[in-house]
Amino acid sequence: VGTLIGHDAIFNLVLDKTEEYIRDPNDSFVVTDKTRSIGLIVARGTSVSLITPVEGTQEISNPFITEEK
Repeated sequence: VGTLIGHDAIFNLVLDKTEEYIRDPNDSFVVTDKTRSIGLIVARGTSVSLITPVEGTQEISNPFITEEK
């Protein structure tokens, strides 16, 4: 979990204020509620599997549509 501050065409991401969720040491498939603060990271696009907002979304008008007159 982190704040997206940059990206490129192949989904390499720059994230700030990043927190890592710690896996259970006895079962690597289980993610616990424990976190550790990492800070600034670069995530390679090939390892990114899901991008989603933490607090939902907001609909905005399409900035690419121009009104025809």
